[in-house]
Amino acid sequence: MSDIQNSIPILEKRKLQAEVAKSIFDEMKKEFGDKKAREILKNAIIKNAIGEGIKFRNEIDRKLSKETSTIDRFIEVFELWKTGGALEIKELKKTSKQYDFNVTRCRYAEMYKEMGLEDIGQLLSCNRDYNFTIGFDKKLELVREKTIMEGHSCCTFRYSNK
Repeated sequence: MSDIQNSIPILEKRKLQAEVAKSIFDEMKKEFGDKKAREILKNAIIKNAIGEGIKFRNEIDRKLSKETSTIDRFIEVFELWKTGGALEIKELKKTSKQYDFNVTRCRYAEMYKEMGLEDIGQLLSCNRDYNFTIGFDKKLELVREKTIMEGHSCCTFRYSNK
């Protein structure tokens, strides 16, 4: 994962992306209205997240043995999202077939709020999670019922193999 580890922290990357996305989103709202602008932004983020999932999977596959489970591969990559305290989590279950945790502090959500982007923060960040998973491995399933971005006290992440 040398390519991944030598890149900027993901929290910083998301901040830079959000600065550009905000300007583009504002222009799209003027041109197409809020609903259509949100739809375009959502679809662009979905495509980007799937592509990023594929890229990260290819990189981790070069690093780990073939016997390493999909969940273990994902856990290895997931560490990057926590870099610099970006996410504080409480692990609930961690096996080679299931990874359950709650995010108890999300600096991504805090950052979007500070930037005045809490109205589209879910599209820019939370929207990525399911779609990253699709790119990473179509057999990896994410169930999430709550997010901090939506006003809950935690984000519930439940990963398993389909």
